[in-house]
Amino acid sequence: MLLINSDCYGVLKRLDDNSIDYVITDPPHGDRQPYLELSMLWNTWLGFECDFENELVISNAKTRNKNVENYNKLLIKIISQIERVLKPGKYFTLMFNSLDNATWKNLQKTLYGMDMNIVDIATVDYSATSVVQDNRDVGLKTDFAFTFKKHQNNRKAGYRQVELEHLKEMTHSLMQQYSKRNDQARPYEILNYTVTSLMNDRIVFDLGIILKLLKKDVPIQ
Repeated sequence: MLLINSDCYGVLKRLDDNSIDYVITDPPHGDRQPYLELSMLWNTWLGFECDFENELVISNAKTRNKNVENYNKLLIKIISQIERVLKPGKYFTLMFNSLDNATWKNLQKTLYGMDMNIVDIATVDYSATSVVQDNRDVGLKTDFAFTFKKHQNNRKAGYRQVELEHLKEMTHSLMQQYSKRNDQARPYEILNYTVTSLMNDRIVFDLGIILKLLKKDVPIQ
């Protein structure tokens, strides 16, 4: 086993094309946690340097220039490298959870643009709570785990954008479909099915709208 303690983008750039069998990553979810800032005391105590410049995060510290735009650009670069180093026919899993529209839609467009098909979406309970995320009115109670399979050849399909009202109709219809087939369905199962369906169709959507529509019928527990 080889453990490399470095920024992932820098490490990925040094790897050969089509050389990795599986990638799983749980990147900082936008503004949920300022990881290096919170761990600065411990890193200093242990004699480690904090690589603030290359950290993938959204920070309120004005001097760091770690805003949404910076976060989105770096996330695209990292995912592009993951796609490059992954072997054809192999898998990539991404853990993610964000209610920031710009962050979420940027991620969707990036994932839809990969030479990969989505093969599974699961939900994963938090290992620890986040005050920033969980205290919001429609805060998610789980993370999404998106798994993709790389094509054997280049088949990038892009994404679809639909009008807001049409998106709401599609979302409501998907929720009804699942609820009718599963009368004891829990909220996260309905949410998971809806997101999976929209992502399989490569549709750019607003997760906040889905959560609000879901909340009208089934309170999120």
